[in-house]
Amino acid sequence: MLMLAGCGASSSLGRIKAGITLPPLDKDLRQPCPDPGVKAGQDARVVIAHTRRALGVCSRRHRDTVKFYDDTKRGFER
Repeated sequence: MLMLAGCGASSSLGRIKAGITLPPLDKDLRQPCPDPGVKAGQDARVVIAHTRRALGVCSRRHRDTVKFYDDTKRGFER
């Protein structure tokens, strides 16, 4: 009975911390994707279309990576 009373007085409210420490997310993964722009002499419309498409893919990857990492880390810190 004494053992149960000791558990009830714990400030962790029945939760234990996981023994896992996540490393910090690499700074490069938190940086937004660069837009290389248009070089002189190139058809701007084609370059802009390709750049915007690549930037969209990169931005989604960046957003998903950061969200996944933050959600995972938050799950271990409860």
